[in-house]
Amino acid sequence: MARVGPRRGELAGLRRSDVHLLVDNASLGCSVEGAHVHVHRRANSNSAWAKSRRSRVVPLDFVSVQTLDQYVAERHQTGRWEQ
Repeated sequence: MARVGPRRGELAGLRRSDVHLLVDNASLGCSVEGAHVHVHRRANSNSAWAKSRRSRVVPLDFVSVQTLDQYVAERHQTGRWEQ
């Protein structure tokens, strides 16, 4: 995520549902095209807060998408992926 540039509070408050890795995200109910992360200000159990009160979309580059994809694959192999 260092390549994408989110703030610490934004990163700590991310949820899997905030990450969209598809070229066309309409099947996810999202109108934003391309791989991206939705950053929302919300109350989190870890007390992390996004600095801005406004939500924003952060685009992801190819290397970030590839790295996240590899991470998910490795989590599935270890059986530690929670739904």
